[in-house]
Amino acid sequence: MPKLVFVILATTLSLACNVLLANIQRHKGLDIYFLDTVGGASTLIVTPLGESVLIDTGSREPLHRDADRIYKACQDASLKQIDYLITTHLHSDHFGGILQLSRRILIKCFMDKAAPPNNDPVGKVSPIKLHCVAAEKQVEGFGGDIDAPVEGFEMKKPDNTDNARSIALVLTYGRFKFFAGGDITWNVEHRPAHPVNRAGKVDLYQITHHGLDQSNNPILLKALSPAVCVAMNSPKKGIQPNLPLTQKTTLIKASI
Repeated sequence: MPKLVFVILATTLSLACNVLLANIQRHKGLDIYFLDTVGGASTLIVTPLGESVLIDTGSREPLHRDADRIYKACQDASLKQIDYLITTHLHSDHFGGILQLSRRILIKCFMDKAAPPNNDPVGKVSPIKLHCVAAEKQVEGFGGDIDAPVEGFEMKKPDNTDNARSIALVLTYGRFKFFAGGDITWNVEHRPAHPVNRAGKVDLYQITHHGLDQSNNPILLKALSPAVCVAMNSPKKGIQPNLPLTQKTTLIKASI
């Protein structure tokens, strides 16, 4: 079973590229570290073979804080390098720690949102995969206008910020599924969920955009139907009143 670790411590992605991870051949499980970047975002994934994927690097300021916390998580996971660093979008609370982190640990491959998502099948050999389902206001399997009205549903004004262009990922490990959508916003979130549930149900949902109301479209939440949600928030930024969680969902705040 995957292990979730909540750490609270004092190039270019061809998004046509799916990060296909190696075969599961060891007894060790999948570890997911949610780092406390105090209103930013950083998630470290370590596979059973010790391969690593870091999604976002928190903020630059205060200097060293987030990079230090990420590095301590890497030490806890006994990592000598980060195999893949994915920056979901170009806002400073998601990429600010890159330079300082790169001075602490080798980063082999850096990826960002350079190309549209790919709908080619992956994971035929391996039971674990990390698949890009959205980027640059494009959603896998949807070729229309992201911001077009949809009869019977609330659609919001077009979001032209980099939030809407964020990378969204689905990690699959056997039956376990994890959705990490960066800061994608309402209209983008509608498309993987309706009229076809392209994302499918997941076990774990990293709440998009820190829980802000301009994201977390209830159509997506209903489609994903997660058992556990993790919020990357802070005392001054995070979950707003309209987050559409059900009584069957466990909410965990990864930051303080």
